Amino acid sequence: MISLNIYINKKYIKLTEVSRKLTSNKYPDYEDLLHEVILELYSKEEELINGLINRGELLYYIVRIMINQYHSSTSPFYAKYK
Repeated sequence: MISLNIYINKKYIKLTEVSRKLTSNKYPDYEDLLHEVILELYSKEEELINGLINRGELLYYIVRIMINQYHSSTSPFYAKYK
């Protein structure tokens, strides 16, 4: 079984690319967004994250969180950086 730490290390470049696309490559928005999402992932229950990893759905889950964080005026990202 793969842990969240290992998953993030393996997929960090891919996650950065996704974040860049969502933010239209706005620096430092794409880095801040990715880091906020990673912080949110670590606040989730381990059982949820492990299930998503085992089913191969964690990337889609992360992208959904990124979209919500970037576009929602009530999100932690929006509150800190917008």
